[in-house]
Amino acid sequence: MPVETITYETPEFLQQLIAHDVNLLRRLGETFGIKITSRDEWVRFDGAEAEVGLAKEVLTQLERVGRQGGPVTESLFTMVTESVKEARGDQSSNRVMALKMLGSSRSRRRAHRSPTSPPCDRMRWYSEWDRPAQARPIWPWLRGCNF
Repeated sequence: MPVETITYETPEFLQQLIAHDVNLLRRLGETFGIKITSRDEWVRFDGAEAEVGLAKEVLTQLERVGRQGGPVTESLFTMVTESVKEARGDQSSNRVMALKMLGSSRSRRRAHRSPTSPPCDRMRWYSEWDRPAQARPIWPWLRGCNF
């Protein structure tokens, strides 16, 4: 039975890939019928060559998502594992990153949205008060607004 090892830069990066949950590695090993051992920044796969290749593909896809800034969660780990098990290739990680990019552009648009206008003229006058020498009027002045 072949033994293969993947080494990452830091133990923190490996923990990010497995969503800080060692049980996910255990489930990955059970899914493909192999033994997985992890220490610090490396992961070792023991088992049949085809299953070891599939388990490595799962970690490769998760690595791609992590390096592109996507969060690796337990549900993403499960989705990628099932995708590779059903031989759909790298479609799942590409879909996740496409969704992430869609979400990030949406949140960028929201950040630059202009403020809404005040609900009535008195509120508009109050919000545009620009007289540094005088104090801004207090709230009871605005009681006639219907909002």
